[in-house]
Amino acid sequence: MTSAMGSSYSSPFPFCMKTIHQDPPLISEPRLDELISSLGESATDILPQILAAFCHDFEARHAKLQRVCRKHAHAELSEIVHDFKGLAQSIGWAGLGSLCRDIRLQLQDHRFDEWDTLPARLQKLYAESLAETQRLLVHRHLGQTSIVLSPPATSHE
Repeated sequence: MTSAMGSSYSSPFPFCMKTIHQDPPLISEPRLDELISSLGESATDILPQILAAFCHDFEARHAKLQRVCRKHAHAELSEIVHDFKGLAQSIGWAGLGSLCRDIRLQLQDHRFDEWDTLPARLQKLYAESLAETQRLLVHRHLGQTSIVLSPPATSHE
């Protein structure tokens, strides 16, 4: 900036002038805690079942997602990411839910162009979310939930 006197002024706080975009956390701990709380004393028994069902569902939908991406099928991809978003949000996976929301918006605006990279990107975010969920559950003394929960193998049909 140049003042009326002609000198150049530089703010000592340039970051204040920018809009800071922050990605959502990988896991919404308040949502995860809400889920655990809603299950009450049954959390240790029921939470592994919920997460195992989510993992199984993700694996099945991910295989379909790969086929849909190869065909560039907009409507089918929108449906799959909508389902992923709802499932992710229900267990507190904020990062995955946010990505799926963004993808749907891009599809609606005809701006989506990540057909080749989306399956791997979702797979990676899924694996990271699962690992972080397991870490948080161990921290909350619900470590038994980590049994049999592992990311699905990356498939290349």
